[in-house]
Amino acid sequence: MEVEPTNPELISPVPAHPQQQPQPQPEFTPNEKQPKPKPAPPELGESVLPMARVQKIMRADKELPNVTKEAVHTISVATEEFIRRLSSAAYAQADRDKRSMIQYKDVALAVKRTPELHFLEEMIPTTIPAPQAFAQHRLKLAERNNGPTAASTPTNGSSARKPKPANGKNKPPAGPSTEGTATPDVTDEPNEMDLS
Repeated sequence: MEVEPTNPELISPVPAHPQQQPQPQPEFTPNEKQPKPKPAPPELGESVLPMARVQKIMRADKELPNVTKEAVHTISVATEEFIRRLSSAAYAQADRDKRSMIQYKDVALAVKRTPELHFLEEMIPTTIPAPQAFAQHRLKLAERNNGPTAASTPTNGSSARKPKPANGKNKPPAGPSTEGTATPDVTDEPNEMDLS
């Protein structure tokens, strides 16, 4: 078998100096920051919340007994699901208003409109204008004071003088009286809010 002579033009020329070979350029210059790799999504049943932090938060509650690692894991997975549902409902509200950023009012409206989040209504109330809030406060105070209007209450924060009993003595008249009573679950508060 004969060997065919090779064509010298087909052989790639070797550069005279090895330093002249083109160096591969890095994708980023040394001054640029490289993007952080995105973490892989957790598998079913895994949590992205750090278990040590969840355990530390749970230990801070003195009323909780010792908690097993399985319970900590279950609570962290449930917490993630709660955050996902709350943020999804808030994002849907922001999307209805044609916004991409979630605001407080979106979260409050999501809590108000989503039945499974109604337990948060006291912690995340909807915002109302200040004059309307003051009017509601005055109405609540009037209800607590058994009917006097906000205009009839003194502005200095003291309560009005109680009328003297009709029997001439310092004892209250016999029979039921609603004056000066309060429900046991309502604490006595000043008549007006301090706005200073």
